[in-house]
This record gives sequence, C-alpha cells and structure tokens, in this order.
Amino acid sequence: MTEHEFVGLQSQVREAVIDPRVQVIQDAVAVGEGQRTEFKAQIPRTASELATEVASFATSGGGVILIGVDDGGAVIGYEGNKERIEGIIQNVAPVPTATVDLVPYREKQIALVRVLGGPEPLYFANDRPYLRQGTLSRPATPAEVMTIYRQYFRHG
Repeated sequence: MTEHEFVGLQSQVREAVIDPRVQVIQDAVAVGEGQRTEFKAQIPRTASELATEVASFATSGGGVILIGVDDGGAVIGYEGNKERIEGIIQNVAPVPTATVDLVPYREKQIALVRVLGGPEPLYFANDRPYLRQGTLSRPATPAEVMTIYRQYFRHG
C-alpha cells in the first residue's frame, strides 16, 4: 500500500468513525441500486422526478436516495443545498417522513435522503401513486391500487 492509498484509507475510516451516516453511504454504494436504494448524480431537471422516487419509497417500505452518486456508484458530489430537496419532498402527498442530510464523503458532499415507509397505503407525486419495484420507481396500476387499499383496510 502506498502512502497516498494509506492516507485515503485513513480518511475514510475517520469519516466512518466520526459520522455514522457515512456508513449508510458506504453500504449503499457497495451494494448498488435496488429495492431500497436509488442513486442520483444530481437533482433531476424536473423536481417531479425526485418526488416520484420519494413517493415510491414511502409506499414501498422506505429507502435511501443518494444525490451526488451516479448510477454506477461513482461519487460525484452534490453542491446544492438541502432546502431544495426538502421542498421537493413537500410535493409528495401525503408528505412522507424523510430526512435530508449533507454528508462529507470522500472529500465531496453527498445528499443523503432517508425516506421512511409511511403509515398511509399509497403516496402520490404529480397526482399519481408510485411503487418501488427493484431498481425502478413506477406508477401503480389501477389493479395494484385496489389491492393495496383492500389489504390496508383489511389489516389497517
């Protein structure tokens, strides 16, 4: 191991020890996108695209969105502010429980958005209900909406 590699590793260890949110980011990057994880290189051009991701996670049990990480897991960094992301979350109906943190990671900043699975059966963005299916956030079909509401009222 070179001195440069050692210093880099030492920096990563220090980040993880100081801030447990770094561990969340490291785990997500190591595993990649999936049912509970979405990467965004930046905030999408249309805020509604990020709102659909948030709605789909809230409907489907929760998840993590990393803004500043590309689809391949490369850390690019996020240079915006968290208020913009929080404003986009407010466009989801009902508004889900979510936290937004700007976390220093590998000498860059990542926006860590944690969305909890909500108590409501469905969450909407742009007046459409969304689900998470694997690595995709997609609109729920009318049949899925009926099934979800039946289960909710039967068990809720």
